[in-house]
Amino acid sequence: MPKRFRGLRVFVALFCAIAGGSVAQVEFEPGAWSWESDVAAEDAPEGFVRLELTPEALDAARPSLADLRVVNGRNELVAHVMARPRTHAKAQWRAATLTNQVFTIGEFARVTADFGARERRNQIRVTLSGENYRRFAQLEGSEDGRDWATVDTAWLFHYRDGGQSYDATTIRFPANDFRYLRLTAYNMEDEPNTIQIRRVETCEVVADPEETPVAVTVDSVEPAEDDGNVTIFDIDSGYRNLPIASLRIAPMTPYFYRRYELLGRDAPRETYERREETGMNPAEREVPWRLIASGVFYRVERDDGEDEDLVVDPVGASYRYYRLRILNGDDAPLDVAQQDIFLTRHALSTVLFDYRPSQAYRLFLGNAEATAPSYDLARAVSDLDDRTLPGVEVGPLRAVVGPEEVVPFLQRYRNASWLVLVLVVAVMGLLIARNLRNVQRD
Repeated sequence: MPKRFRGLRVFVALFCAIAGGSVAQVEFEPGAWSWESDVAAEDAPEGFVRLELTPEALDAARPSLADLRVVNGRNELVAHVMARPRTHAKAQWRAATLTNQVFTIGEFARVTADFGARERRNQIRVTLSGENYRRFAQLEGSEDGRDWATVDTAWLFHYRDGGQSYDATTIRFPANDFRYLRLTAYNMEDEPNTIQIRRVETCEVVADPEETPVAVTVDSVEPAEDDGNVTIFDIDSGYRNLPIASLRIAPMTPYFYRRYELLGRDAPRETYERREETGMNPAEREVPWRLIASGVFYRVERDDGEDEDLVVDPVGASYRYYRLRILNGDDAPLDVAQQDIFLTRHALSTVLFDYRPSQAYRLFLGNAEATAPSYDLARAVSDLDDRTLPGVEVGPLRAVVGPEEVVPFLQRYRNASWLVLVLVVAVMGLLIARNLRNVQRD
């Protein structure tokens, strides 16, 4: 082909690759995968569809979903895009410039936080002087630094027990865009000193507007003798990798403030290789709990009503098993029952791919070695709104059946092999004996 046509040939090839589309045209080898599922599509039209994953599918996959594959009826990979729901965004905390710091000894300290410009925010995190405190705080906003309106009020707590710190120093409030926020922290009744407001940070955390309750199994756990006065609950969410949003308790105790720890793990026990005299042998051990969050639950009374914070939000983890430890100190345990503990989750991830009614599709999950595929489709449909697409469903999971293993002949007929070997040895012995006699005659 003349050189002047080569550019046209490349363009046509690229156009055909994009128009042909979403099928990756790569032969798929399912042997390394553990689970598969048929994709159920009743009357789905040709074109892009959304496949919402189920808790069972998430449990079978890796947390990153890097091992998820869509395969068509010709056993070819189909390009797909992961659409993850908008959940709690990673908080980008921004520190303010603190001005106009004033105080009245033994009563309160006040500071104006200047953010330099108007921007949306719905949380403020405060660093105060002192430890083991419970202080009332008032937050006000202003557009010009002169006229102030109350934004919210809250209680701020801080405890230090050994090397562990427990605090509730974040105030959540309705989103606003005031340039100036004024914080007033009031002294405790038995606190005669001056409070120092050392740092004020704000951010906007965008949350999934709809959270789904999670059906959980809750067991009360008897603490160890050296564990002190602690209430322990073990919570089973049923599946790994669920995007857990929040944990909430509903105690009947009227007024209190208690430290808590939330821990998680994916399995009670695990198998590992242990070195012994005979070599490396499999053994079993308990999976340790990992600390997820710590803080303070409280319900306090004020002249104008009561304030409370009984929620861990966001949880920020996706374990199957959770352990909630409520540290009661010298007080009586909280009046909270197993049915008074609740979990919620965000919406589950969805898979987008180009559907053809003439094809049958399967979903493969569960491969610890697989890396996330890279498809051109992800860039081509980056602005696609998956909520408007027709949906297809994940069918029941089943174990992937690999090719039947070919057993060597000698293993299949082990007894017969030994008999043949004995006969061969016997015949060889007779031949050797006969040859020895002939040698002696000669």
